[in-house]
Amino acid sequence: MNNGIESNGRLPPELIRFLEAPGGHSLVIKGEAGTGKTTLALQLIEAAAAKQNQYYLSSRVSDESLFRQFPWLKESSERIRLLKASKAFLLHMTSGRQPLQPVTGQDADLGDLSPAIELLKAFNEETEKLTVDRTELHRLEGQIEEGTVSGGEDFIPSRVGLDSNSIDLVLGRLLPELEVAYDRVEESLPDRSLIVIDSIDGLSEKYDIPAERLLTVIQKDIVEGSGSNVVYVLETSGGTHMDYLGDGVVFMSASEISGRRVRLISLDKLRGVKVDRHKYTFTLVNGRLETFPPSPNVLPHSRRKWKPVVPPSAESASFGSSQLDSIFGGLQYGSVALLEVGPSVPSIYTDVIQDALVAGFAHKGNGVAWIPSRKASYDMLHDRISGMIGEDRFERNVRIFEHSTAAPTDVPYLISLEGNKLLTDLKWETIEYNLNECNHPFLSLLGFDILESMYGNDEDNGFLDGLVEHVGAIRRGNHVMVAQALSSSTTYLQWLSDISLLHIKLENIEGTVMMYGLKPYTQFYGMMPDPDVDDNINISLIPIS
Repeated sequence: MNNGIESNGRLPPELIRFLEAPGGHSLVIKGEAGTGKTTLALQLIEAAAAKQNQYYLSSRVSDESLFRQFPWLKESSERIRLLKASKAFLLHMTSGRQPLQPVTGQDADLGDLSPAIELLKAFNEETEKLTVDRTELHRLEGQIEEGTVSGGEDFIPSRVGLDSNSIDLVLGRLLPELEVAYDRVEESLPDRSLIVIDSIDGLSEKYDIPAERLLTVIQKDIVEGSGSNVVYVLETSGGTHMDYLGDGVVFMSASEISGRRVRLISLDKLRGVKVDRHKYTFTLVNGRLETFPPSPNVLPHSRRKWKPVVPPSAESASFGSSQLDSIFGGLQYGSVALLEVGPSVPSIYTDVIQDALVAGFAHKGNGVAWIPSRKASYDMLHDRISGMIGEDRFERNVRIFEHSTAAPTDVPYLISLEGNKLLTDLKWETIEYNLNECNHPFLSLLGFDILESMYGNDEDNGFLDGLVEHVGAIRRGNHVMVAQALSSSTTYLQWLSDISLLHIKLENIEGTVMMYGLKPYTQFYGMMPDPDVDDNINISLIPIS
C-alpha cells in the first residue's frame, strides 16, 4: 500500500499514480453510454478520500438515482463528503464589511436570504484566506453578461451592491455549479482537491457554452492555478479537441467477443506517468469497477488441506470446486466434458482445474485414469495432488498413463503406454484392472495434445476407433470423461465438442485469462489468482457484467 491515494477498488494503478503525482492534473473519461464512466469517476473520488478533498458535480443524475445504482456509495457518502452543485445559493462575495439588513420590496420574493447573509458575515470575518484564481471564470461570466457567450435560457444576472446602510443581494444563475466547485477547492487550500464533473457535455448543453471553453477555464483556474485535480466525464466516444486539452485521456468500451460482452479501459494518454499496460479488461459486478491485472504465467501451488465439496446432485460429480459447480452444474455421470484451451493461455489455469478434478474423485475413493498433457510430468503431478489429499489416497486411486522409455517401472501409480494403438493401450479392461480397489464411477482425464502426438491423425492406427470405444465404456459404466484439447487441434476438436455435454473454453483476452461456457452458454469469467479464496482452486472466477 502506498502513501498516497488508497484504492478501495481494483483500479488501473497508472490512474492512481496519475492523481498522486505533484501538481494539478485533468483527466478526460470518455465512452459510449453504459460503459462504466460514472462508476470509474465515483471510485476515483473514493480512492482519493484519504488525501484529497472531493467534490462531485452531476449535471444529469440525482443523489437518489446514484444511490440506487451504486448502493456502496451511500455507505461512504459522508466519509467522502460527496456534494451536489444544486445546493449552491451564493455566487459572489464582497470584501467590504457593511451593516446587513433584510431584503425588502420587490426582491423579497427571492426567499429567506438569512443563510446567505450569515455566510457573508463568516467570509467577511476571515483574513489572510487563500483563494483560487478565478480570472478565467470571471472573464467567462463577464462575456455571458455582455451577451457574447450564452448563459442558458434561464440566465439572470448576479450582483452584490453596497450602500451605507444595506447590502443589495440579487441571486442569479450564471454558473452556480462551477462557483461552488471553485469554493470547495478554495476551502481546502493549501491541500489539493479532486473535482469530478459528470458530465462536461451536460454542463455545456445547459449553458450553451462549448465544452472545450469550460474545460479551458477550469484547466487554467483550478488545475494550473490551484494545483488541484479535475476529472471530466465526456458522453461522446470519438476524438475531440478536449483530448489535447486534458492531461490524461481514458477511453472505456464494451464490445462482443464470441457473442459475450467484454469491457475494456484504454489509457490513451497520462501525461507524466509511465503506462505499464495500455489496456485493461474489467467488470462492473455489484456496481463496482474491478480491473483484471495481467495473468501471471506461474502460480504458487498451495499446500492447503483438501476441502470436500458436496456434488450438485445425485446424478452428477463435483468439479472439486464450488465455483465451477455453481457455474456449470457439475459433471453428469455417463457424460463427456471438453475443456478447450485457446492460444497464449498459461498451463497453470488448466492445471488448477485438473488438480481439483483429480483430487475430488480420489479423495472420495473413486478411481482416476489420467493421461496428462505434455507439459506435466508424473512426479510433479504426484507432488501437487498428494500434497492436497495425502500420499495413500493418491497412490491407491490415481493412475497416470505415460509413454516414455525412461519411465520407471517401480512407481505404483504410473502405467506405461506402448504408443502404437489407442484402442489397445486404453482398453477399459486395463483401466478397471489397474483401479480394482477404487470406487465407481471413475474419472477419465485425457490430454489430447499428448494423445495426438503419440497416436497421430492417421485413421489406420485406430485412433478414432479407440476414442469411440472409450467413450462407449464411459457411458455404459456411468463414469465421467474430461478431455483437454487445444483450440489449434482441428482434427478432433469438433468431434469432441459434438459428443460433449459440457464445453468450457479458456481464452486469453488482452492479457487476462477468461473462462466461459459454450455448452451451457455462460458469460465470461475473469480467472483471478487468489490464494485466499474459499475454494479448492486458488483462483477467483469473477463474472464480466
